[in-house]
Amino acid sequence: MVKFFEFLLFVLTILFDNYDEVKTFYVSTNGLDSNSGTKNSPFATIRRAQSAVKSLNGFHNVKVYLLEGHYFIDSTIVFRHDDGGKEGKIIEYIAFNGGKVVVSGGKLLPKIWNKPFPTSNLWKLDLSYMGQTTESIRQLFANNKRLKRAASKDLYTKGPLTKFTKRFSRFDFSSIDSMRRTDIEAFCGFAYKGSDLDSFYFDDDTEIIVYHSWECSWHKVLRLDNINKCIYFTSPSRYPVGFFSDNNRYRIENNSKVFDEPGEWYYNSKKKELWYLAHEGENPNEEDFYVPILNQIISIAGNSYSKKYVENLTFKGIEFKHSSYSLGINDLNEKVKYKLVKENPWLKFSDGYASAQTAPDCGQAISISYAENCKFEDCKFSNLGSYAVNIGKGSNDIILSKCVIQDVGGGGVLIGFNEKDPVMKNVPWSNSPYKNIIKNCKIYNGGKVHPSSVAIAIMQANSNLVTHNTIYNFPYSGISIGWTWTKSANFTKDNKVTYNQIYNVMEDLADGGGIYTLGKQPGCIIKGNHIHNIVRSESAIGALNCGIFFDQSSSMMTVDDNKIDLINGPKYRFNKTDSLKINWKAKE
Repeated sequence: MVKFFEFLLFVLTILFDNYDEVKTFYVSTNGLDSNSGTKNSPFATIRRAQSAVKSLNGFHNVKVYLLEGHYFIDSTIVFRHDDGGKEGKIIEYIAFNGGKVVVSGGKLLPKIWNKPFPTSNLWKLDLSYMGQTTESIRQLFANNKRLKRAASKDLYTKGPLTKFTKRFSRFDFSSIDSMRRTDIEAFCGFAYKGSDLDSFYFDDDTEIIVYHSWECSWHKVLRLDNINKCIYFTSPSRYPVGFFSDNNRYRIENNSKVFDEPGEWYYNSKKKELWYLAHEGENPNEEDFYVPILNQIISIAGNSYSKKYVENLTFKGIEFKHSSYSLGINDLNEKVKYKLVKENPWLKFSDGYASAQTAPDCGQAISISYAENCKFEDCKFSNLGSYAVNIGKGSNDIILSKCVIQDVGGGGVLIGFNEKDPVMKNVPWSNSPYKNIIKNCKIYNGGKVHPSSVAIAIMQANSNLVTHNTIYNFPYSGISIGWTWTKSANFTKDNKVTYNQIYNVMEDLADGGGIYTLGKQPGCIIKGNHIHNIVRSESAIGALNCGIFFDQSSSMMTVDDNKIDLINGPKYRFNKTDSLKINWKAKE
């Protein structure tokens, strides 16, 4: 009898262990967070559903259905270890019945535009009610489109600031590195042509973007010297004007003097007034205008110290929209910046943006770190200010499948993190993202704020797969693999980039390609990609653009069966690397 009960207990244990009731919750823009979360009594917010999921302790498969609607969030939604599934259980956030579900990091502006001048199409919106959230409005969207901020035509520099014309040599990188520490002013302005800037008044809201060779920098104006025809910035670029060429392209934005075309907007932060120059017959009170507020919409963040990863999260059919971006980014280390500001009190690193190619520091709308087995399927990412997704440190088995990424200020997906020599700096190997997959995605119309961004970047990451994606309309490279310029060991290895279609990239900048590589990459496979229509802008400065560019120390990779055509430059290019160290074969 005892053995019979032991057997019965064993059978019941198996039955209960395999009994997998799927828990469901519903969220609706018409719901209440005090509701029970059923279909007939839905929650109002994703955070309330997140709390309900957490109460189940991760030991159930859960489906959170988001009913059709526009979900505005006022702070980043953070998913931690206890928000995911345990022991193989999956937590899913799903657009119910394929309805249009938007999770927005922005605000819908009130329809209280007025016309100060009855005979003009100029409209004004008072945003003083929004408080601090209006301190730095740099993007505006309506009708699912990015609206053009007031901007000048493309202008071109005359050369470096006059007192630095003989202080550095073109393409002498070693001299530039030392000048950053001794003559930072050389990086903070340029000489302009003729009377291009003579009549401008530069206030705190004006921003200037300068196009270098393979990257761009944003600046605010310190002062204008009309006598010597020089403009000075409050923050430095990575390279001084004149290093690549005297004739750098630049553009002035958010200045009242260049606010002159229908469809443009201008923001005055002191008065908190948003101005819009409407098209003939257009009434902005009949449209929905959105201002991004949050830099990040979703953060999936595990804990590396406690080894508590976020596991088994899935998002299906959701559109993530309206993220902002920050200035105050410069890749000089903090000690150097502190010393420079002490020696040059006029410097304001908080004002500008100057970072390396690929713009790895520009931010991301979706941040993933120390997570595994998470998925975004049939999702859309649009109207964003930075990269759409960063699969960062310690993340593995993250999948983006059948997603669309478009109209982004930065790039599409960045797998990895910005560290050029992780082995030398004793970065733990476990930080390297691995076994992540980007497949069957469409990524286009990127680099709207940071033109050096790329559609997909892999840096210090291993064993990832990028396959069957369509990539087009980027100012710089399509796919970038590797992040170590020397021959030293690094974390980028065993990645596969296969059967992607890449075209109409390199639209603004130079010295890149459809696919771009750096450093030793044992086990890397680049195969079956179709790269075509690689262009070169008339204003681009620096080296040629190409199909596949093997840049410094690129080696130990296999490149085969790629089709490259309609290229305004060489199909393949090798720079400071030995082609014999790459097992490559061109497809005719």
